[in-house]
Amino acid sequence: TILDSTFEDSNEVFVPFIEGKMWQREFMRHEGGSINENIPADKAVELCVRCPWENGKQHHFQLNLFDGASSRPHTLDFEGTAPDQGGWPFPGWAYHRVLVLAEDFGIDQPKSPQLQFISEEADKIGSWEKELRIAKINPDTGDVQEIPSQVLYVNEKADEPEKEKVYSTCQVAFLADVEAGGKGFYGFFYGNPEAKASSYPTDLTLSEKDGMKWIENDFYKISLHPKSGQINGFYTKKFAKGDKKGLYNETYPLHYNPDVWPRGRNWSHVSDWNPPPNVSTTAGPVCVVHRRWGPLPWTPEIETEVVYHFFRETPYVLVESTMDIQDDIVANALRNEEVVVHPETEIDSVGWKRRNGEIRYKPAELEPGLSRGMLGIVEPDAPYVCLADDQAGFGMAGIRLDLYSGSRGAAPPVVASPITVFADYGWEFRYWSRSLVYPWGDKNPDIPHVLNADTYYGEKSAYCLFPIGKGESGKEKLGYLENLS
Repeated sequence: TILDSTFEDSNEVFVPFIEGKMWQREFMRHEGGSINENIPADKAVELCVRCPWENGKQHHFQLNLFDGASSRPHTLDFEGTAPDQGGWPFPGWAYHRVLVLAEDFGIDQPKSPQLQFISEEADKIGSWEKELRIAKINPDTGDVQEIPSQVLYVNEKADEPEKEKVYSTCQVAFLADVEAGGKGFYGFFYGNPEAKASSYPTDLTLSEKDGMKWIENDFYKISLHPKSGQINGFYTKKFAKGDKKGLYNETYPLHYNPDVWPRGRNWSHVSDWNPPPNVSTTAGPVCVVHRRWGPLPWTPEIETEVVYHFFRETPYVLVESTMDIQDDIVANALRNEEVVVHPETEIDSVGWKRRNGEIRYKPAELEPGLSRGMLGIVEPDAPYVCLADDQAGFGMAGIRLDLYSGSRGAAPPVVASPITVFADYGWEFRYWSRSLVYPWGDKNPDIPHVLNADTYYGEKSAYCLFPIGKGESGKEKLGYLENLS
């Protein structure tokens, strides 16, 4: 039995390997890093420990063992010296972590965007931006392949008043490949103060013309509204059947929300920002991040943030929004997602998937039995919704990834009759919107509610253009979204 183990006079976990495989039976890790493990008798055992690399350094290892046969403790000391030059798999890099990604839904996940955090004692890092490398590891062959990565964010802090070490945390973006039902192993390597910043080829570009930002990859070209920074042009490079390549309007953005309809005031959308109170844009070979935040126009009671992540080699955009209610406010409606296409002739069909699995694709016509202007109504967290142009052969979809609300005080977040609607009120545009507060539904709307201070709302979605499939059923028409979501 291994009672405890030390490496360089500090407790570390030594992992036993028997016949090339990790010995895990009754494995237990204790506070402080020691392990307590019964090793089978008459087996050759390898003990592995994670060791920071330093060329030519001598290391000291110690194991305290208990021999069940003699009922006596034993201490084993080992010395080892690193070669004069090396380090696996990148010579000169001292530290590594391994991230294991598991696919649990039976769907292949090629080039899946990842936003991961990694943290370390700050004195072990010179610069995350220069040092960090990510590689895909094949555990069967030991092959290691470096992949493009990009550090998006770094922060450092030491706990006070305790005299703790300073820790550095960074967020990194990369694309992962994981087969259906399988696992992907990704090594994070750092700890080389001599490293130079990496450079990777990419299909992702950020440019600006006449005050308008353009983001482009092999799947799409997207423009951001020059005043608000919202998505207002979305063009496909893959799916168009004719001359029409995308959805665009010079005056109105495609993406309107979040928004609120405060009692006695006009609707307030983030698309009304001119300019946004705060803007941050980060660009690199893996990801372009466009972040805006501040109070909603003429509505100082609500602070909001909208974040776009545009990835390389990826057909969709990740969209996140949050709303923080700073003070009580009376409102007719609160919505955190709305996509508007103007003029309405650009859209001839709508579609959705409900939580019960029902998939529907229908003409953009008023739905009998619903109130004025309604083309369809589904739940607020329906897995995906879309607007489409059959003649052009493509549509725009929103895939819902997350939806949440909460409170930092005594009052609960008000969530009243939340719905997703598809609408055409005869105002020369068609749209979908996902409402958080829309009391009392569609037939008796616009009943004011008090939204409570210190509550918050958030959502995360993926927006994409998609090809309309052949066939007559909704599942056939929206097969691309089924495979993507």
